[in-house]
Amino acid sequence: MPSSEARKSELIVGGEPDFPERVYVKRLGDAIRACLKMLKPNRWLSVVFQHWNVSYFEAILSAAAESGAELRAAVSQVGDPIWSMHKKKGNESVLAGDLILTFFSSGGKTRTDRLNGFDVADAVREALCSVESDSIYGEYLFNQIVIAAWRHGAIGSLDISKTEFTDLIQRNGWHYDERNHVWRRRHEPITLFQVTQ
Repeated sequence: MPSSEARKSELIVGGEPDFPERVYVKRLGDAIRACLKMLKPNRWLSVVFQHWNVSYFEAILSAAAESGAELRAAVSQVGDPIWSMHKKKGNESVLAGDLILTFFSSGGKTRTDRLNGFDVADAVREALCSVESDSIYGEYLFNQIVIAAWRHGAIGSLDISKTEFTDLIQRNGWHYDERNHVWRRRHEPITLFQVTQ
C-alpha cells in the first residue's frame, strides 16, 4: 500500500486524491520538463498518452517545446480494441489505444507561436475527406485534430466535447459501427434510372 505522501504525488487523472484539473495539467508539464532535463542533447523521448482533455496534450507539447524538444512524430496506436473493456462496453465517445508523441531534444528552445482560433469543423472535414478507406478509428481522427491544432499554434483554442466531436463526424456523412468500434463512411444509394408515370 502506497504511503500518504506517495499518494499525494500521484499523477493519475481521476485517481483517489481527486486533484483539481489544474494540478494534473501543471504536474504533467513538470514531468515532461524533468524528463527532458535529464535527457542529453540530440536524444529522443517518446510519451504514450491518450485523453479527451486537450489541455493535457497542450501541457505535454508546450513543456517539451519550452525544454528544447521538437515534436517529430505523432503515431496513433489503434486497432482491435478487444483488450479495452471500456471501449467494448462503451460507444463512440470512449477512447481506446494510445498516441505516441516522439520528441527530438536539440537542447535549445523551439518556437511555440500561438494563434487565435482554430476551425475544428474544417479540420475534421478535411481529415475525413483525406481518408482513403471507408472506415476510420475515432481515436486516430481525434489525435490528428489535436496535432493539427498544435502545428497551427492554436491548441489553446481547441475546445471540443466528446458529443460535439461525434456530431461533427456524423454531419460529414459517417456513422459509428458499434460492433467493430470504427466510424464508417455512409454511402448514399445510387439511382441508376428513374421510372416516371
